[in-house]
Order: sequence, then C-alpha cells, then structure tokens
Amino acid sequence: MAEEFHADLSPATDEAPGAILDRLPSARALGALRMEAVQAFLSLPRVGIGIGGFLLGVRGPKPQIRDTVEIPCSHARGPSFLLTQEEIGHAGELKAAAGARVLGMYVSKTRGKAEPATPDLVSFDAICPETGQILLIIRPSTIEPVRAAIFTRRDDNSVRLECEWEMKPPTPEELAYEPEPEPAVAISPVTAVKAAAAAAPPEPAAAEEPREKKPEAVKMEARQPPAPLPAPEPAMPAIRFGASSVLFREAPVRQPGGLRRTLVYLSVAASLLVAAAAGMRL
Repeated sequence: MAEEFHADLSPATDEAPGAILDRLPSARALGALRMEAVQAFLSLPRVGIGIGGFLLGVRGPKPQIRDTVEIPCSHARGPSFLLTQEEIGHAGELKAAAGARVLGMYVSKTRGKAEPATPDLVSFDAICPETGQILLIIRPSTIEPVRAAIFTRRDDNSVRLECEWEMKPPTPEELAYEPEPEPAVAISPVTAVKAAAAAAPPEPAAAEEPREKKPEAVKMEARQPPAPLPAPEPAMPAIRFGASSVLFREAPVRQPGGLRRTLVYLSVAASLLVAAAAGMRL
C-alpha cells in the first residue's frame, strides 16, 4: 500500500510568524523570498513558475532565517515546483554542504491556497525528515496580498500548520536591523570539502602556449603526359582544272565558210552606201 502524506491544517495558533520565528533577524531573508516568488510568478503569464529551496539560519526556540539556497528544478513535470528523483538527490548534496544551518525548505505555489500538496510533502519528507524542520509555503499574487504559511514537522512525523499571515515587504526598521554573527557550526571534514568546492569560483582555464604552426606538406601530383594528337587525315587528291580537262576543254572555233564571208562583206558595203547617201542629202 502506498504511503500517504498529509498535513494538519487545523487553525494556526498565531496570525504572524513572530510566534514561530525570530522576526527581526528573519525579516530581510523573508522579504527577499517574497520578491523572488512574485518575480517567478510573473515570469510565465497566466500560469506562473513555482520555486523552492532551503532555509538557512540559526536554530533555537525561535529559529532565525538568515539566508536561502534555491534548489534547481527543471520543471519537467510542469510549472509547479515538482522535483524529479535526480533533483531530490542533488538537493540532498546541497543540504549536506550547508550542514546544520538548514532549518527547512520553502516552496512557492502558483495557484490554490498556501498549503502543501502531496508532491510538496513527498519532497519535504525526503529532503528534510528531521523533527522541528520548517516548511514555508508562499502564495504570490498580483491581485490579492501575498500569503505565507509555516508548517513544522512534529515528533510523530506529522506536518502541522503553525501560522499563516499576509507576507508584506520588510519595513525600514527591519531592513536596518543587523543581526549578530552566526555561531560557528562544527561540520565533518567531508562536508567542509564539499562546501568549499561549492563556494569556490571555478578556476580559470590555463592559457595554452601558442604552438608553432608547421608548414603543411604540399602534395605533388604526378602530371599525366599529354594525350597524343590525332593523326592527320589523308589529304584529298587535288583536282586539276587545266586545259586538258575534259569538262573545261575549249570547243574548236569554226572558221566561217566562203558564203558567210561574202554575206558579211555585202552587209558592210550596204551600210556604207546608206551612210554616204544620207551625207549627200545633207
């Protein structure tokens, strides 16, 4: 049978977080969380994006929330803050690096009331299973006041609503308040190494020395011998068009006979006589 998760949503004992938290030292961190939740809500129109992370600070009868660490969420299951198994494992590493400063976790809800759903309780149970740890639910809005609620884990592993209030921006007095330095917390060497590695900035990559560029080998391609020229075609035999050619041989000139010669002479003589007669008339 699957394990059931539920929260005790009975009426809160107080309408302000002062009954649960040390108000002044926590005001600055709560104001920053309020702004981040509203900005995430406005980043996706009509839907909003849910965010979540760890609450860090000082333990005590009234814990002091001094700082927060966001838990990366890929939103693979939607715009709400729903962690995958891999992301829950990564959150466990972040918690180990923070050590005893972890007071609990926070989740912003983009719709509904300021109360945890079953997936929120599953993540809270996996990441913050210790008694007394806090679950802060923030319900941002652009129309109504921003609401917040604090739940705590009891000895019987139940999650109980402690207080719900209108989350207002911090006052000038709260912003000007300087809390006392946090007491040093002893952590294991392994945790210290992880925390130092997470906080240290990445080392700049060493500049590589310029390498001499070797001249590229020039490939000598063997030249192919030129293709042989085609053999000349045999010349056509010259055609002679001399006088001895049969086609252009001159026909023999026939000499006019005696009768034809006589007629020619008579015609010439007649022409002369006509010309002479014409001259005499003039």
